Amino acid sequence: MGVFNFVDDGSLPGCAVLKLSDGRKRSMSLWVEFITASGYLSSRKIRSRFQTLVAQACDKSTYRDSVKMMNDTSEVKLRIRERYIVQITPSFKCSGVWPRSAAHWPLVHIAWPHPHLAAQVKNEGFDLLSKECIALQGKQSAMEGDAWVISFKEAEAALLMGAQRKKC
Repeated sequence: MGVFNFVDDGSLPGCAVLKLSDGRKRSMSLWVEFITASGYLSSRKIRSRFQTLVAQACDKSTYRDSVKMMNDTSEVKLRIRERYIVQITPSFKCSGVWPRSAAHWPLVHIAWPHPHLAAQVKNEGFDLLSKECIALQGKQSAMEGDAWVISFKEAEAALLMGAQRKKC
């Protein structure tokens, strides 16, 4: 199948890469079409294949007159009934780990959030999104397109719920 190492060394702000690490050759992995020559799972290749599959599904759908694929972006976006736009993003849920780039959170000298809540949020983890990394746009980087965007959306939602919300 394939085992990947999560690489979050700070060289790609807001992003991380997934490196094939199971000791097998790249060609032996089930993920072979999405792995770069350097052994990274490419966010761009995943997104491209996903876009192709969604476009095929839209074309074959009985709703093809109502659902159209938007082709002006590398993201997977659907226009529904010429009224709504839906973006679908492939992602991985990373539970039980916390990125090194966010290890400084929460700040020790600030009372919010409560340490129990912070531990719970860290244990719930984060998501890796197959999106274009804003930090790398327009820059010449070997990782451009292969990096995964780190998302803390669920962590942020948990911190802002009910009585947990910090009043600024």
